Amino acid sequence: MSWYVLLDLIQANSLVVLLVALSIALCRSRQSSAVVAALVVIGAYFVHLAFDIGMGYLFESQYYTGDIAHVAARGWYLFYSLTDFLVVFCLYQLCKKLRLKANLSCVLVAHCYIVLGTIQTARFIDRFVFNSDFLSSFYELSIPIVNLIVIGLVVSGLFSNKGAIKE
Repeated sequence: MSWYVLLDLIQANSLVVLLVALSIALCRSRQSSAVVAALVVIGAYFVHLAFDIGMGYLFESQYYTGDIAHVAARGWYLFYSLTDFLVVFCLYQLCKKLRLKANLSCVLVAHCYIVLGTIQTARFIDRFVFNSDFLSSFYELSIPIVNLIVIGLVVSGLFSNKGAIKE
């Protein structure tokens, strides 16, 4: 099984796990930064899923020519990098607007997304600036692993009794 297949498998199953955990947490009616983290991560998964589907259609399209391929390849890394950093911004802004203290799992999720964005940016530079494939194995391995860590952090934050509740 290739790492790309594993990444798709992790993302598909992670969304289900997150939705179930969030539903249970909301039934317990806890307003915490872990719930905010779960909502933001679920939103990011939906955005990434829509992008993956769109890119899949583009790759199979008759209009997928050299110019579009050039833009699409670069856009892939830049889009994921941008959305990963946007997740961090949304986490902190939502916690601030809702006057929630960010608990440990929320902070660690933000750090994981900083790592994901940095990996995407580094891979973009490696592939398109240096015309190298030096980071390809690291990229293929690290993305699914960090995504698994994010899921574990969000789920553990939702079920932790030590969550930072409204100020």
